[in-house]
Amino acid sequence: MLQRKVKFPLEFDALDLVTDDYKSKLLPVSRRLKELEKDRTERRKVRKRTKTAAPAAAAAPATNDVEMGDATEPAAAEETVEEEGAIRAKEANELAKLIPEDVQKDVGSSATGLYDLVGKNGVSALPISA
Repeated sequence: MLQRKVKFPLEFDALDLVTDDYKSKLLPVSRRLKELEKDRTERRKVRKRTKTAAPAAAAAPATNDVEMGDATEPAAAEETVEEEGAIRAKEANELAKLIPEDVQKDVGSSATGLYDLVGKNGVSALPISA
């Protein structure tokens, strides 16, 4: 039996499958959601770096030398102070404002046209919630 390792994308962009009219309604929300996902990834990386840097700094031997910090660290530190839940709530409100009323009223629609592909417990193709 021949087996190959297959990788599937974790996200499916259904905007290519919808009509031009519907696409024009969903495009602003979809673009903004992609930007927010990039921001979330960056925040995740900063948190991970901060967690690994703190123990390393504590274990470093004391010297008389002064290390210069990265100029971007204060901004990153301020961002990590605010809870991720509060940030995501703000993002959800921002996305909700971008969704046209007729799309919000359509019960079977996806507000963004993006789907997370999940293969856990038989659940698949869940819309990304705004």
